[in-house]
Amino acid sequence: MVLPLPPMAAGNHLPQRRSGESAASETPVGSLYARVAALILGRLDRARLQDAVRGRAILEQVDTVIALEHLVARSVPRVSAVIAEPFDIHRTPVAPTLARLRAEYPGVALIGYCQPGHKHSGEILAIARAGVHELVFRGIDDAGETFRQTLARASQTSAAREVLNALRPVIAPEAMSIVETTVQYAWPDFGSRALAHVLGMNVKTLVKQCRASGLPSPGALLNWVRLMVVAYLLEAEGRALEHVAAAFGLDSASPLRNLMKRYTGLRSLEVRTGGGLKVVIEAFLREDAFGRKEPRPRSGGVSACESVRREIGDGGEEGG
Repeated sequence: MVLPLPPMAAGNHLPQRRSGESAASETPVGSLYARVAALILGRLDRARLQDAVRGRAILEQVDTVIALEHLVARSVPRVSAVIAEPFDIHRTPVAPTLARLRAEYPGVALIGYCQPGHKHSGEILAIARAGVHELVFRGIDDAGETFRQTLARASQTSAAREVLNALRPVIAPEAMSIVETTVQYAWPDFGSRALAHVLGMNVKTLVKQCRASGLPSPGALLNWVRLMVVAYLLEAEGRALEHVAAAFGLDSASPLRNLMKRYTGLRSLEVRTGGGLKVVIEAFLREDAFGRKEPRPRSGGVSACESVRREIGDGGEEGG
């Protein structure tokens, strides 16, 4: 999933264009749209993808692997995602470049854009082996809500490795299987019931296992992981909260802003300047962290879980 690009800051520009290279889209610096680098050669394909993310992201077009690497390396804030075909305009394979980008910029979502069909299986395999987070097939899932969801999943997955690496030293080994699955599936529309299903148990059993392992309740755990991903992207990748929200498929940054304040007691700017992911993990490990206490009985008003569900989907259920 990925989105529109804001104007570049002073000094953030592409090198002199060479023959066959296209310039990045010019977008005002104040834009709240997320930026997506797109090595997509077909004019209709570009239009279809841009239409799918209209109002949330802007595709910055390039035609060569050199221009793609320059755009990702020099973008401020970092582009949210890259979507690329197997070859550039000079028929240079894109897979090696994608592999380098994954290693050097782990927070950037990588999406392969492929032609469906058996005769293209070699190209598809090369792109997959490069480590892309998602594959999109021309004319099948490259439009509308389907593509937006793909962008959201890719953005979530792109930061998952960094979040897991930071959690492993502070999480008990017996809890890691639950945490790893939560990090893998903590999309905005993924709830505690779905988490229990993936883990092969019912919600009540999952709640008991979380409690026994020293983890918050399943719904709260999902939201904590989401906030860790957000914090990593804010600090390590230098993105605005609006860009992260757009990449998550949300219509505004308000759900993430409210969730961050409710769970950590901090504003997103304080999280960014205070250390990003490290700050959220410290809040998550506190004994009084949201979701670690027994859920209170629901009153006649709007419950906590209903409030969070409105903010970030079903994942806010405290007890599952």
